[in-house]
Amino acid sequence: MTAEFEYRHEFASLSPGQVFDSVIKWLEAEGAKIKAKNGPTSIAAVQGSMKTVSVWKRDAKKKLLFTIQAKGQGADVFLKASPGSLMYADDVNSMRQEIFINWGLLAEEI
Repeated sequence: MTAEFEYRHEFASLSPGQVFDSVIKWLEAEGAKIKAKNGPTSIAAVQGSMKTVSVWKRDAKKKLLFTIQAKGQGADVFLKASPGSLMYADDVNSMRQEIFINWGLLAEEI
């Protein structure tokens, strides 16, 4: 079973290019490994550590897919986050709310 968490944030005064650059800088500051980028519309990355066995914690390993779309004078960012390993599927199902909150707080830092 795959668990995926979705987040959305609107940047009313930033262009998609500016948001893309900000996400890249944030990923680099978090020590994430950028797997693919298609500026200024999408970024795929892996963030966190497998050393964190509590999948609901913000530093647990996770796959991140950012999709950036123009909206009026600004941009919308859609983030899909999923656990870095399926071996934690039971933890994901039992800790969904904690994961959504902790990973969401992490995403709010962008």
